[in-house]
Amino acid sequence: MVPKPNLFVYDVAYAVPIAKGDRIFPENLNHWLSLQETSGVMAKQFDYWILGKTPYRKKHRWSIIRNVLHWVN
Repeated sequence: MVPKPNLFVYDVAYAVPIAKGDRIFPENLNHWLSLQETSGVMAKQFDYWILGKTPYRKKHRWSIIRNVLHWVN
């Protein structure tokens, strides 16, 4: 066993059809992906979709039955 500091390393490939000679679309796609990575969006998506971590817990709405009468937890 060789311990590694990073337990989750996934190389994902996705084929995107591009017209022959088109250089603008791949440049824009690569730029967009680098922006997503540097802004932290990719890490949040990885945590949500791969690790199953939810970004927040939804709180119960205020209710007369729950908050005033204490009939329901």
